Amino acid sequence: MYKIIKTLFAGLMIWGLTVTAQATLIDRGASTIDTASGFEWLDLTSTQGMSVATAVTTFSSAGYRYANDIEVAGLLEAFNTTYVLTTGDVATIAVASADALLFTSLFGLTLGNAALGGFKIDGTNRSAYLCISLGTCTLGGGFSFTRDVNYFQGDSVFGQFLVKSASVPEPGSLVLLGLGLAGLGFSRRKAK
Repeated sequence: MYKIIKTLFAGLMIWGLTVTAQATLIDRGASTIDTASGFEWLDLTSTQGMSVATAVTTFSSAGYRYANDIEVAGLLEAFNTTYVLTTGDVATIAVASADALLFTSLFGLTLGNAALGGFKIDGTNRSAYLCISLGTCTLGGGFSFTRDVNYFQGDSVFGQFLVKSASVPEPGSLVLLGLGLAGLGFSRRKAK
């Protein structure tokens, strides 16, 4: 029995280290959970054509708020993309085709073959819009782009990045719980 528990313990440790090291994107239909950040992101298609004010008013009762550039940059890391924005910046971001396909499958296509969404530039009264495309972002002429615009401006071809805290336990916490239960079981057996 001791060998079985020891093997189970070792297996849980290896599994825990593997799972904890990898971020996971969980598709929940109208939203996506990023386990690395602990955020749940509303699909861009849910707010397509809405201004920032309309999107926030519509979805704030569900706990969503307007995302900022730091949070969007964190989300893009899950798609192997590094992103830093400064006010007034227009940047082309290199996104691999497979990552663009995954992004658009999770957040939806708002502009033909692209996922186009707005977010707040933290500390300013401005918004930027990010486009990730399966081909070309029509407005930017590149694979992806950002554009500095007025804070509450909306447009029929894009949505808004809305985010809220996700209530999903971390994989590492589940491993610790399992190890604790295994340890309790082992100590009770040994005490008898």
